Amino acid sequence: MKCPITNTPLIVVERDQIELDYSPAAKGIWFDAGELELFFESLGVDANLRHISSLPVYKTDEKAYKSPRTGKYMDKVNLGDENDPIIIDRDRDGLGLWFDAGELTRVFEKYSKKAPESEEGKIIKFLGETFRF
Repeated sequence: MKCPITNTPLIVVERDQIELDYSPAAKGIWFDAGELELFFESLGVDANLRHISSLPVYKTDEKAYKSPRTGKYMDKVNLGDENDPIIIDRDRDGLGLWFDAGELTRVFEKYSKKAPESEEGKIIKFLGETFRF
């Protein structure tokens, strides 16, 4: 698969038997369908993100990206709120989600009830610093 931003190959990063596709060039990360929930569950975070597939398309001036899976343009959806939007890209066929650099950490902070100094918070901080997501 290729990065939707730079068109460079994504590398596979595995954590707890979850394969994530990472772009070293763009610092973005691709989650295949269902992997985001598994990722958060592996951290002990009950984020209940199953609603992402039913979120309305978010109107934004951000550039549209093509899905690494289908090559079709993805929809923008807001996982934050109007005052603090977290805009991610959702494959139109439900095959996955793309997070630009920094967005995954913001989603974790929004949905996690874990303190940043907790073990799960430390893991996310480590991953965020390592992969800059």
